[in-house]
Amino acid sequence: MEISKARPASNTVVFSLCFAVCFAALIHVEIELHAHRQMLQVLNQQREETFEPRNRIPERTMNSVFKMLQDSDSDKQKRARRKRSLASSKKSNTSETMSRNDIKKEVRLALSSLACTVHCPKSIRGRRGRPGPPGKHGPPGPRGPQGPKGSQGDQGPPGPKGDPGPHGPKGDPGESISVPSIVSPPVSMVVNQTGTASLQCEVKGNPEPQVTWLKQNFSLLADKRVVQSLGGLMITDVMSQDGGIYTCVARNIFGVKTSSATLTVQVSAVITQMPSSVITEEGQNVSMLCKATGQPRPRVTWRKAFGHVPKGRTSVVDGNLTIMSVTKADGGAYACSAKNLLGQDSAVAIVMVIDRLKFILTPPLNVNGTEKNNVMLNCAAKGATEVIWKRAGKNLPQNHVLYPNGTLLLRNVATNYAGSYSCVAKNSQRSIEAKSVFEVFKKGQWLEYSPQWCGGSYRRSIKHGSGITEKECKKRCAGCAAIEYWSGPVKLCFECLDHTKRGPYTNTKDSAYPPHVFIRQ
Repeated sequence: MEISKARPASNTVVFSLCFAVCFAALIHVEIELHAHRQMLQVLNQQREETFEPRNRIPERTMNSVFKMLQDSDSDKQKRARRKRSLASSKKSNTSETMSRNDIKKEVRLALSSLACTVHCPKSIRGRRGRPGPPGKHGPPGPRGPQGPKGSQGDQGPPGPKGDPGPHGPKGDPGESISVPSIVSPPVSMVVNQTGTASLQCEVKGNPEPQVTWLKQNFSLLADKRVVQSLGGLMITDVMSQDGGIYTCVARNIFGVKTSSATLTVQVSAVITQMPSSVITEEGQNVSMLCKATGQPRPRVTWRKAFGHVPKGRTSVVDGNLTIMSVTKADGGAYACSAKNLLGQDSAVAIVMVIDRLKFILTPPLNVNGTEKNNVMLNCAAKGATEVIWKRAGKNLPQNHVLYPNGTLLLRNVATNYAGSYSCVAKNSQRSIEAKSVFEVFKKGQWLEYSPQWCGGSYRRSIKHGSGITEKECKKRCAGCAAIEYWSGPVKLCFECLDHTKRGPYTNTKDSAYPPHVFIRQ
């Protein structure tokens, strides 16, 4: 309805504007005629071609024109406000009103077009046509900033007290006091190493019981891996030492209740005591230890690299391997292996079997030597890494020679060389020893070797019978290099033709036993 009413008002404005323009044009024509008359007068008088421009419309004329439009402007502004409110609500881009400045500008332009410059052309410019319809109304300007918030008003008086509400239903009776009880006890469990163990313990009682946990009847040690919350116990990154019996303790002022469960931690097999390599002699017994831990308990086995464990001479007890009466073929690398469900571990040891240490050549128990002569003591051992000689209570003579094969040479012996000499053979495991007593005689003395004889082919009889003594035998054969004397019930005296052929005599049942060989020095 407002839009239909606004259109007649817009027509009225246009009509008024046209009327004003026509009126202004008439006034302008009159002004121009008056100006031309004055100009002709001036031209005639001064005859000059200089004229003053008259482009501007007299202010009095403009004031009279706007005075006529003043009344219509006020009505037009009111109608324009209504139009803007309507246009903003409907987001219309058209407006049929014009501001005062726009009208003033149009009037000035129309009057200016009718005016002629001072230097007028020969022909008179025609009247300007009617102005076109007004343009569309521009978009509304931006919204202004919001004004400051006003201060809060005074608080009003309190209202009247309301009526009381209806009574609520009667509550349930309270729980009676009671000693603690364990509703859901903890359950034993098995957890792999590095896993997470969770033990739950649900309790009830009034007052509500406080739940604590014990391990092996001792308080739990402070550990960031062990967390107690809401009656439960959680252990993260479980280790073997976490296994054991855990006890849930529920306690209030009226009593204590407990319940236990076992936590078993399964751990991969690990060898804790590795076997050591062994060097042993043939015929000895060898034992190698191999201890392992784990859960479940690991099974320990042995095998030989590049071969087989000797059958019938080996046993494995608690992971320890024993080989009886080892031979050279038993030497080599032996591997101990421990295995359970979670994994296995192994270790290797070397068994080295060496020859059994024993003498293959020992020096005589008694050795005689003559001053200024050389004496050689022979000694050799199998399986020895070293053969040495030593002298009881004294050092070896300075001019001795020890050969690599174990033979000891005493050069240019003297009486102070006499004593007990020992041949010592060593290997990496043990040592053995053979002793020999060395006696030094002066020149012309007899050296005795017993029980020895020169043999039937290397002797000559001096006397037979029971009446000859050792002294008489030596006297009768004073020029002999060696004699053979039998000191038994039947006494015999012989000259040894070659005493180097002498040897031991073992027939103890001979009536003339034992025989003695005496060699003159």
